[in-house]
Amino acid sequence: MEVVNAKDFMALLKENDMVIVSRKDLGIDQQIEINLVRERIKKQGYGNLQDMINAKWFRVKTTHGLNHWIKAGKIRPEELYINKKGKVHILFEAVEFINRRA
Repeated sequence: MEVVNAKDFMALLKENDMVIVSRKDLGIDQQIEINLVRERIKKQGYGNLQDMINAKWFRVKTTHGLNHWIKAGKIRPEELYINKKGKVHILFEAVEFINRRA
């Protein structure tokens, strides 16, 4: 492995009008995370409210907003799954229908 002088490296970047940015600044990691959450929800067939927000499938940005949609009837009871602990989940197959109504 070759060691490069930092000043030379920075001069080379400057000559070629290049900059160093983190992956976070490019938004690549965020899109990868969104895709991972979406795949997990598809595989399970449902996702809790926070997962649905993280998957960015709906216009609302908070679980409070999704709860409001549930109370307002935009998300119907048959599109929900409530586990043994009483936690509310939204069925994956209902996502498209919910977005059409909302």
